[in-house]
Amino acid sequence: MLTMIVAVDRNRAIGRDGELPWHQSTDLRRFKKMTMGATIVMGRATFESIGRPLPGRRNIVLSRNPEWQVEGVEKMSVEQVLDLVDGNAVTIAADNARDGGENAEIFIIGGGQIYESFMPHADAIEMTKIYTEVEDADTWFPETPDFIESSRLESPAGEGDGHAMTFIRLERK
Repeated sequence: MLTMIVAVDRNRAIGRDGELPWHQSTDLRRFKKMTMGATIVMGRATFESIGRPLPGRRNIVLSRNPEWQVEGVEKMSVEQVLDLVDGNAVTIAADNARDGGENAEIFIIGGGQIYESFMPHADAIEMTKIYTEVEDADTWFPETPDFIESSRLESPAGEGDGHAMTFIRLERK
């Protein structure tokens, strides 16, 4: 299953100057819990903003630079990731187990161009709607007309959160 996981503001903004424009501890804990043991796919800029491979997950980075390499990270193209999705779930689980996990799900974690590339192929979206509006945002999450909401959970701002949020699961129609 190919799932996008994203946090957006009221206007679908996801980034400013190559960074997340907020710190939401509750959302980060949810992200970790959902992606642990799974494959995560991200663009090079997103990887560089994180600064290291995320432990307990198979880390795949998309980069156009043929020279780009980082230990603990697999470099693939969009087509190679889609082949992985179309491949045998047992193989995906085995590859994830090699990297410390058992989850056969593949999560697209950003950034903006990566979300655009995988939107036509995603089965579901795990969206955190942050109740704020980011000034000077420069990256947005695409519209989701081919998806329908299947669940929603309101979350007040907790310790380490700047804003209240809602966790929304969208599934392809």
